[in-house]
Amino acid sequence: MSDEGPNEDRDELEALADLLRSSERSWRELAPFREAALVHFTDPELRATLQRMGEATLDRAIEFERGPDYGELPVMAMFRALHADLWHAWGFAVTVVATPRLAQATEEEHRLCEQSRPLLRLLKQATDELERLLGPPPPTQPRQADRAKAN
Repeated sequence: MSDEGPNEDRDELEALADLLRSSERSWRELAPFREAALVHFTDPELRATLQRMGEATLDRAIEFERGPDYGELPVMAMFRALHADLWHAWGFAVTVVATPRLAQATEEEHRLCEQSRPLLRLLKQATDELERLLGPPPPTQPRQADRAKAN
């Protein structure tokens, strides 16, 4: 981000948001089965099947959703989801860097793992800071539809 001030930061965020919106890959395409999970499956046909299964599961779940009832403000819930994704991304990256397969890794792979360590520390710091900013999650509450049935 820019050090020039809040307006420049906002402009940069808006430009990034526009770039993401114009991307060929939508959130829906990536959400059900992320590349970090699919990388474990090398058969292209199996990978495609798993991707379709994830999308079908998401489509079916969306049909049952009756509207958001996050138990807290929607932006807070979205940041909690982001925190969870960051935490899982950090964990996956740590396993990649620390994998036992590095014994057979090439010099280039070793170099990439070593060079990525500072990025992993930054990702962990960002994840921890976001968790601190969010505070504890709200107590679990029954969904709005379930509360309405109980009344």
